[in-house]
Amino acid sequence: MADRRRKDWGVTLVLGAALLLLAMAATWQSWFSELDNLIYDSFIRQINTPVLDDIVVVTIDSKTLATLGRWPLPRKLHAELLEKITEGKPAVVAMDIIFSEPDLQHPQYDRELVESVRNNGRVVLPVVLERYSSGPELRESLPFPELRKAAAALGHVHIELEADGIARSAFLMAGLDRPVWPALSLAMARVAGDWPESKGFPRSGKTPVYTDTSPNVWRVHRQVLIPFPASGKDISKLSYADVINGDIPANRFYNKYVLIGATAAGLGDNIPTPISAHGRPVSGVEFNAYVLNGLLQDRLIVPVSVQWQYIFNALLILLMLLLYRPRGWGWVYGISLLLLIVLGMDYLLLSGFGYWYPPVVMLVSIVLFFLAANGHLLRKLLRVLFEERRLSQTALTAIGEAVIRLDERGHILKFNPMAEKLSGMSSVEAEGKEVDDVFRLVYSDNGRRFSLQHYLAGEHADFHHVLALKNSQGDEYQVSVALSTVPGGNGDRRTTVMVLSDVTKEHALASEVTHRETHNVLTDLPNQDLIVKRLRNALARAAMNGKSLAVVYLDIDYFSKINEARGIEVGNHLLQAVADKLSDFLGEKVDIGHIGGGG
Repeated sequence: MADRRRKDWGVTLVLGAALLLLAMAATWQSWFSELDNLIYDSFIRQINTPVLDDIVVVTIDSKTLATLGRWPLPRKLHAELLEKITEGKPAVVAMDIIFSEPDLQHPQYDRELVESVRNNGRVVLPVVLERYSSGPELRESLPFPELRKAAAALGHVHIELEADGIARSAFLMAGLDRPVWPALSLAMARVAGDWPESKGFPRSGKTPVYTDTSPNVWRVHRQVLIPFPASGKDISKLSYADVINGDIPANRFYNKYVLIGATAAGLGDNIPTPISAHGRPVSGVEFNAYVLNGLLQDRLIVPVSVQWQYIFNALLILLMLLLYRPRGWGWVYGISLLLLIVLGMDYLLLSGFGYWYPPVVMLVSIVLFFLAANGHLLRKLLRVLFEERRLSQTALTAIGEAVIRLDERGHILKFNPMAEKLSGMSSVEAEGKEVDDVFRLVYSDNGRRFSLQHYLAGEHADFHHVLALKNSQGDEYQVSVALSTVPGGNGDRRTTVMVLSDVTKEHALASEVTHRETHNVLTDLPNQDLIVKRLRNALARAAMNGKSLAVVYLDIDYFSKINEARGIEVGNHLLQAVADKLSDFLGEKVDIGHIGGGG
């Protein structure tokens, strides 16, 4: 009897050692990262992260473009906006707008912007990671020298998507070859004095020392996970146009953290996050505001290091061995309870202490131990364990964006149901095909074909466009495209994650608003504001090319008498008929507009 008991415990110890080695390998190789992400996303949606009133985002939205004109806006407007915000005495202002090159056509606008930044004294400007148009080499895009000198600090705005195409984390330090630039949010907190450099860094994961010293590599340090606010809560936002037009009082910005950036469809990034299932993807400036919101409350989440994961896993496996009894079934309840304890403690660790421990390795170890101790169940449940790839697809299905994984040649490896909808193909049909053959993308403004293959080969610089997509079923969409390269580890080849966000409704709404604001309601011809803008542009081009320009003004004689004699409705029909005849006769050869309310 004693020999049998010793044999049972010997087998148990061998099994425990095997599980420990398996857990270490799974942790090191991140075998279950997608399932861990699914659990993390579920947890983060339940955590009630407060939203600070101290943070204000000034958005370049559809209203701004309809009111102030197309992007890019003149830099004199940015200077004017900054002066209005400065009057309110903000704690710090971050302009998440790229000013990498001087405006050669309007140097006075640059001088006004530099002066406004200098007058404020607390402006943070972005450092952007870009590719050269001639190849795959990277570069740091900094503000032009005069503006850089006037700024109080610079901060990087790089956002990395994970393998499943979702952004969950940020890096407090990053840079080309050396991580020397603080994140935009950290730079803001330093300038405002709420997190001085002498205080060090917020709680964050420490990146191991780089063993690869290759040049032209984007290095990151101090990883944190973002505590996104729950559904229904959001950062305070004000329209750029409302601030410019004086509709927002200056004291609204008193002692506030102010971020300025683009949120309109087709401008900047559309970033899928764990809270995307509750609404649209977030813009880059909103993402940075969420990082700042967590930083100022000291609520940034720290991922548990691999070394500590080894220790936790070893302790939990030891506890599991102590609960095990070779005879009887009482131990099964203890093991089952341990599954719930692991998940419960993990949630408590995340919500109460701000640390994230990936639990799936331990959960799988518990299940494997149960199966090994009960061999008759092993065959039935093994196939469930090997369906992890299928289960992880749930994480992709839960978000409203199309997520496509590509190999290094641009061939499709897999994609989620939303990608099936946008492409008009099933995942099985598309697997192995070139991405350009499945997703036929063109530029929305000129109809030119956009080649993803060229981008993957490094022949295109960074882009932020809304592209038109027509799928194999004939359906047409407006989509925002984001690409992120995931380096291969341990000899694996790199893969690329492509995220397509359907912005058809937003794009149509923005186009409708812009058209309504710039065209006469009666004749549908460009109104006075748009005609004057086009005339100024035409005069500038004519002066630059040494050519002349003709302007013709047509007036309908006695139009008021027509209105008086036949009624306003007849007068309106007459104006519409004249507008139609001019448009049919002249076509696109000239710019035609309707100035004023009548003839």
